[in-house]
Amino acid sequence: VLLMLGGACVFSLFICWKLAKKNYTRLKKILPAVSSAKQADGSIYSMLEEHVSKLANENKTLNSTVTKQAGELRESFLEKLLLGRIQYFDNISDLLRMHHIDCQYSYWSCILLDIKEETALFSEDNIDLSERQKLLYMILDNVFGELCEKIHVGYLVKMTDCYVCVVNSKDSSPHTEQQIAGVCTEVSAFLEQKFLLANETFRSTVYWGVENLSKAYEEVRTAWLKKSDEHNSQYSACISR
Repeated sequence: VLLMLGGACVFSLFICWKLAKKNYTRLKKILPAVSSAKQADGSIYSMLEEHVSKLANENKTLNSTVTKQAGELRESFLEKLLLGRIQYFDNISDLLRMHHIDCQYSYWSCILLDIKEETALFSEDNIDLSERQKLLYMILDNVFGELCEKIHVGYLVKMTDCYVCVVNSKDSSPHTEQQIAGVCTEVSAFLEQKFLLANETFRSTVYWGVENLSKAYEEVRTAWLKKSDEHNSQYSACISR
C-alpha cells in the first residue's frame, strides 16, 4: 500500500512538472510577440506582467477617449436638433440611441441658462479660456444632470452664447411643468450660492416629439432675448437721466 501511495505521489509530481514545463515553453514562444524588452532578472512572468499592465493602461486611456468623443458627438447632435438642422425623423429613435440619448419618453423641453457674471469663479488669471469653459461646463453638466433626475433625464448643450439643458420627461402634466420650474429655481440658486455665478434661467413648454425640440429652443431663446432687450432699454434710460 505504501509503495502504491509513493508511486502515486511520484507520478503526480512528474505530471505537474511536465505541465509546468509545457506552459513555460509556451510562454517563451509567445513572449517575442508581446514584448521586445528584456528584463534584467530574465523573468518571463515579470515581462508578461508588465505587458498586461501596459495593455490595461492603454485600454483605460482608449475607453476614456471614446467616452469623451461620445459626449461631444451627442452634444453636437442635440445642437443640430435645437437649431432645426435635422429634417428627417423617420429613424430618429435609432439616431438618439446611437448618440446615447435616453428616448424612453416622447416629451421634450428646454431650459436656457444665461451666465451673467463668472469672474468670481475664475479669480486666478493663469487659467486660460479653454480650461475655464471646460470647468464651467463640468459644473453645469453635473448640476443639471443630478437635478433633472427628478423629472427623468437632462442633457447639457453649450450653444454659442448660452447653455441649454435638453429635458426628457414622462409627460406634459402640470406636475411635470412644476418640477421643471423647480429645477430652474434650484439650479439658479445653487450656482449663485456655491459658485457666485450670477445667472438667469428660462424654460419652455413641454412638447411631444423630439422633432419639436427646435420649437422649444426658439421659445426660450425668444424669451431670453426679449428680457435682455428690456434690461438694455432700462439701462439706457437710466444713463440718459
